[in-house]
Amino acid sequence: MTTSGRTGSLGGGFLCAAVVAAGIGMFLMGGCSVKKVESARRGVPGPAPRFDKWTIIGPGGGGTTQDPVISPHDPKVVFEHCDMTGAYVTADGGLSWRMFNLRTGIGAFAFDPLNPSVLYAGNVALWRSEDTGKTWSMVFPDPKKNTVEHMNGDHAEYSLTSGDPIYPRDGGWIQAIAVDPDDSNRIYLAFAGKPLLISTNRGKTWDWVREQKDKSIPYEPEAVRAIHVQRVSTGKEKRMFVVCEGGVYRGVTDRWERIGIAGEGKFTCASVGTTKGSPDPVVYACVGPKTPEEPRFSRFLISTDGGRTWTSAAEGVLRSLGDAVRGKPPRFSGVL
Repeated sequence: MTTSGRTGSLGGGFLCAAVVAAGIGMFLMGGCSVKKVESARRGVPGPAPRFDKWTIIGPGGGGTTQDPVISPHDPKVVFEHCDMTGAYVTADGGLSWRMFNLRTGIGAFAFDPLNPSVLYAGNVALWRSEDTGKTWSMVFPDPKKNTVEHMNGDHAEYSLTSGDPIYPRDGGWIQAIAVDPDDSNRIYLAFAGKPLLISTNRGKTWDWVREQKDKSIPYEPEAVRAIHVQRVSTGKEKRMFVVCEGGVYRGVTDRWERIGIAGEGKFTCASVGTTKGSPDPVVYACVGPKTPEEPRFSRFLISTDGGRTWTSAAEGVLRSLGDAVRGKPPRFSGVL
């Protein structure tokens, strides 16, 4: 790997810091575990109790935390990233957190449904960890194909150029990742405003996902909010669901259809999962405002038929916040 500007190993670098706030010290050191005060560990409330039904489990600091991803193998293992470059992992359900750094911010995480130790992270590159986030290696673009790191400006903004032929020439930002639940070799990847990518050999080579070999998915450049690959039942074809800002793509092999959003606005975030006994996945999504005056969170939707029909789920969430919500509803940056 050739580097330019400030350099460093492409393995898993750890960011260490010491933070003091309101007289409580939190130390992120040597792998950056968070040491909490005894009262917090015992669950003793502070002098300003909350008035809602939610519990803050951390990690705190580092800007806005976004898009938490829970391991399908162990609900105590959670990864999330923030808008200040770093990312966090907890292995004990939020009692302690470790910060790590992959050169710049992170746009997406995805676990391997077949291997509890393997997960992927995406920013300007696709990274893989084989040990639940302790160490990381770059998967795409291929570091051996004249991939060059650049850290420019007084903020050392991170970017890559690469001789890897399918890597975007203008760089880009990974917005969504998915691993096939029936085959760990099949990985799906979406860069902002670019067609969906697929690898069938665990990231060694890549190609575009196409409809009948002549039309890429999405049909037009738009942000991708989530990718979902369903398990295949005996004798049935594999189904995929791609939630974009303007609607949901449903695909079987090389046949796709696009379902738009009912009403105005665009999806700002989405999460997709399966339920027993249902042939279609459940999709949760936040929709942006119709007008500048409308609160962003006023349209939180759920679809139980893979994006064909939608109902509002905002009322139940707002009720759970209780008296904490007075005035404008809160803004949410992720749903899972």
